[in-house]
Formats: sequence, structure tokens, C-alpha cells
Amino acid sequence: MRRMVVSTACGDFVTEKDVAEAQLVGALVDCYRVLPDAAIYLDGQLVPEEARLAALAALSGEAAPAPARVAAPPPDAERLKEYGQVLAQLFDDLRKGYVQSMNDLHDVFRRYREMCLDNERRFADEVAQQRALTHKSLADVDLLRRSVTTTQLLSGFAAEMKPRALAQSGPTLTDYVAGLVRAVAGDKQK
Repeated sequence: MRRMVVSTACGDFVTEKDVAEAQLVGALVDCYRVLPDAAIYLDGQLVPEEARLAALAALSGEAAPAPARVAAPPPDAERLKEYGQVLAQLFDDLRKGYVQSMNDLHDVFRRYREMCLDNERRFADEVAQQRALTHKSLADVDLLRRSVTTTQLLSGFAAEMKPRALAQSGPTLTDYVAGLVRAVAGDKQK
């Protein structure tokens, strides 16, 4: 392993890495491809000029155009017909797969929409039931309040009328007013 440090021509540090001896020329070529005027150090020593020139020569050899390829002869008519049949079958299979996937996707969306509508319907039914129960509870509370008020009113009348009704022939208008005041004010007055 050799330690390679790359810097620019101005001396600014770029990178450093360990390179195997067998990969050294390739690493040098890669560095010169990116930075042709880079200063490359191997194990603290500047790369010799002949190694640098060899790497640049290898790089310029890569840039040479590749030899032209000889075109293969065109296939015969029977093979072209076979290729056409294979392509037609491939296109038909792709079309059938596309149609089937669209149908499956449509079915999934339809089931999802039905599920959402069913959930909305159940939620609305639950809200309606809760509203009906709330109205019934409020009516029961109102009925209970009226019953308690009536009982208090009757108790107030009875407390006020019994002693006087015994002493006199029956309750008077004053007894009713006093009972009403006692029922409204509570037992605070005596």
C-alpha cells in the first residue's frame, strides 16, 4: 500500500487515500483525468515526471476514438416475421396486464369508497342516537326539577296552611301567598 496525496497546482489540498501497488497507475490516471495539472505525492514524494507523463499518455490513449464496428447483416425475412410475432404477443400481454391492473385498481377504489360511505353512515347514526339520548336526558332532568319544585311548593303550602286551617275554617288567600313565599324563599323564613 502506498499513501497518495492530491493537491492542486497552487498547493491546495484535495484528497488523500491508500492505493495498492497494482492500482497505482489507474489511480494516477483518474487523478490526472479530473485535475490535469494536479500535484500528486506518493508516500510524501512528488510523483516523478516520467510517471506523470506515462499517466498522461495512458489518458490520451483512452481519448483515441474506438475502431469502427462492422455492422451485422440484417436478419432474414423469416426471423423478422418471428420478431414481429414476439413483439405483437408482448404488446398484447402488456395491454391485457394494463387493463387488468386498471380494473383491479378501479375495484379497490370502489370498495374503499363503499367502506368510507359505510363508516360515515355509521357515524351519522351514532350521532343521531347520541342526540336523541341527550334530548331524553334533558327532558328527564327538566321533569325531575319540576317534580322537586312542585314538592317544595306543596310542602310550603302544607306547612303554612295546617296550623291556620285547624284554627280557622280553611285556608285564606294570605295562607296561599305565605306558602308561595315560603316555597320560593325556602325555610329561611319562620
